[in-house]
Amino acid sequence: MTTTFYITFGSAHHGDNPPRHRDGWWTVHAPNELAARLAVIERIGRAWSWIYTPDTFDPAFFPAGELHVITVPATPAAAAAHHDAIQGQYERAIGWTHD
Repeated sequence: MTTTFYITFGSAHHGDNPPRHRDGWWTVHAPNELAARLAVIERIGRAWSWIYTPDTFDPAFFPAGELHVITVPATPAAAAAHHDAIQGQYERAIGWTHD
C-alpha cells in the first residue's frame, strides 16, 4: 500500500532540474513518510520546505500545480524489519547524528 505525499518549496529552494519553485509541488507516492522523504533527499538533498499528507495539503495555495512525480515501490512486509536501516540512511542524508 502506498500513500501520497506532497513536497513544497520555499523561495530559497528554486531549481530547474527537476523543476521546483514555491508556487508548485511534487507528488510522491510512497509506502510511508520516511520513504517519501528519503526519495526526495536522494534527488535534491534538503532543497525543499515541507511535506504534506492528503489531509493537510491544499493545492489552492500552489497555483503552478504539480511539477514532478516520484513513485517509490511499495516495500514488502518482510522489509519492515529494515526500518532502522532506512531511518539511519535518512538521518545521515539530512546530517543528523546521535553523538
